[in-house]
Amino acid sequence: MLLPHGGNDVLSNLNQTLARELCDKGVNMEFAYYPDQGHTISDGPLDDAIAWMDARRIGTPAATSCVF
Repeated sequence: MLLPHGGNDVLSNLNQTLARELCDKGVNMEFAYYPDQGHTISDGPLDDAIAWMDARRIGTPAATSCVF
């Protein structure tokens, strides 16, 4: 699972807490923090998300642990 989060996101400021809780429960995930992003996604994080999905599509395995 990929969980991106913008540092300036005032609508969803619990993502980092959620990510830690998921990791503590053994969920394999990647948390991507973008300090200058808000709630909407711009080209940099969008490109990262597309690359992450493309990697899954071609069979590259996702993280087998929590990545921050």
